[in-house]
Amino acid sequence: MNKTEHLLACLSEECAEVQQEVGKALRFGIDDKWKDNPTNATSLAYEFCDLLAVFELLQAEGGDSTT
Repeated sequence: MNKTEHLLACLSEECAEVQQEVGKALRFGIDDKWKDNPTNATSLAYEFCDLLAVFELLQAEGGDSTT
């Protein structure tokens, strides 16, 4: 597996994590939280930032020429 393939795998995982947080927000509400964890809105924002970071790494690797 080369670096681009690794980043694509990471991007796929981050997409799944964003999807999971969206599902929680839809089921329980965007402002809901479990015990001392952040709200669903905050968790979604964290996961989306992770997704963007991996996408930027992929762009820097040459995986997307639309910068």
